[in-house]
Amino acid sequence: MGEGEFNLKDVRDVFWRLVNNSSWTRSMTIQTSRAQEIGEIIQRKFGRQVEILACRDNGYGKSISTLRLVIFRLEEVELTDLVTETDADAIIDVVPTYGTEERRGRWKRHTNDELADVSKYGNDLSD
Repeated sequence: MGEGEFNLKDVRDVFWRLVNNSSWTRSMTIQTSRAQEIGEIIQRKFGRQVEILACRDNGYGKSISTLRLVIFRLEEVELTDLVTETDADAIIDVVPTYGTEERRGRWKRHTNDELADVSKYGNDLSD
């Protein structure tokens, strides 16, 4: 290649790393008594499906649901504002994600992919 030319494959690889880098994506967890309404609003405005992780009674007759979705860092403020407008008592937690591969409900206790998944007692996890 001559001076000033670039390889399209290299550009695609750099772009893929930028988009899938953990600093760009976040995991948002929402605890709310208005899970259905918040889930529908997020689906309508962002086209994202919200995963309901758990539902429990708070002891005062209200059902509290825990929702989770993966977002991009630029959506964090808009989504947080949207949730607090809908439910001012909602608890929102946003943390960086560490990769996009599915772990079938298990989270690694470390970020080194070369190490095996083990329980807190050191036993190998099997499927």
